[in-house]
Amino acid sequence: MITHIFNSSIVSGPEMLVIPALKKLGEAVSIIFLTETRLPTESARPIEYAMKFGYDVYSVPVNGRWDKTAFLELRNVLDKISPRIIHAHDVKASLYLQQAKRVRPGFKGAIVSTHHGASYRKGKIRLYEEIYVRFVLPSFDKVLCVCELDRKSVIHRGVPEGKVSIHLNGTDRPRVLPEDRNASAATIRKSWKEKMPELPDTDAAVFLGAVARLSPEKRHDRMLKVVASFKKREESGHCKKTVLLCFGEGPEEQKLRQLARTLQLEDRVFFMGYSNTISDEMAGFDALLCLSDGEGIPINLLEAGWAATPVISTRVGGIPDLINSNEAGFLVEKKASDESIAEQMWNMLQNTKQLTSVGQAYQKRVMEFFSHDAWLKKLNEVYATLPGKI
Repeated sequence: MITHIFNSSIVSGPEMLVIPALKKLGEAVSIIFLTETRLPTESARPIEYAMKFGYDVYSVPVNGRWDKTAFLELRNVLDKISPRIIHAHDVKASLYLQQAKRVRPGFKGAIVSTHHGASYRKGKIRLYEEIYVRFVLPSFDKVLCVCELDRKSVIHRGVPEGKVSIHLNGTDRPRVLPEDRNASAATIRKSWKEKMPELPDTDAAVFLGAVARLSPEKRHDRMLKVVASFKKREESGHCKKTVLLCFGEGPEEQKLRQLARTLQLEDRVFFMGYSNTISDEMAGFDALLCLSDGEGIPINLLEAGWAATPVISTRVGGIPDLINSNEAGFLVEKKASDESIAEQMWNMLQNTKQLTSVGQAYQKRVMEFFSHDAWLKKLNEVYATLPGKI
């Protein structure tokens, strides 16, 4: 038995990567969620998501950041399940696993932690991440990082190098064949327009996508400023207008809506809200944007690959592990000015033949190196290094 532990109030990248893939692990899997008592409705979503896959799912209520009662309850659940490996994901789940192990003697099982993105966190979250890396991870049998930059970061901060491995993200989606892509895009855009009638017709604009939580580090504000720059260029020439579809929810939504109004982009920027189907609709975009200040390897970028949708991203975190050449995608520098990024993106988007070529090369790379099978192969290799822990 392998047990995975999450602390989740939304179904995001880690859950969407790990939970479906584990069905093909070849060993029984159970899942434990630390559920925040202050967010009962939100905490129910990941549990419902995992149960759809047929796992044994357990819930441990957590009240606050440091809940000793939850440490004990987590230990009781683990003793009942008696897994040979317990695998925690990110900061809080790993901290609670460490403390559950210390509740009383007799703990059985190897413990593993995956750090889903170390390179950019700010404020209190950065402080918690520092505590996690310096005081929690060294006690684990194995530490997995989703990119080379993160691996170097945790080693630099004191985690023994021999414990740390890279575990590149991977996901599977239906492949969109090159000859089917235009028809797929038209069908998807038609369905979007039914939900948002203000959208332009399927062939009347360049459709850019942003699929991410509306939070500060994702830098949707930069995307809006890029679209504003495009608007000026389009008004002085004869070319299709560019629209940006933002899929996701988050604390920045009202601020971003106001920015769109200020920049007079009401007919170019559309807030589409949360979608549980967007992972299979990436072919609707001419390009997917990721201008974040920091990332691991985002699942939505991998999903774009299966659709042969090219990605334009800042060169941060694990993105260069994914887009390792100009043939596989477009990278811009995080420190570049908004206008400089707009200039580069404009030139990229005007070359439709290059966009198509890059999308196809990107699809080939994702299918070969970032699939569920590649992810599971590496995970099984890691688990095989943990003998004698039953």
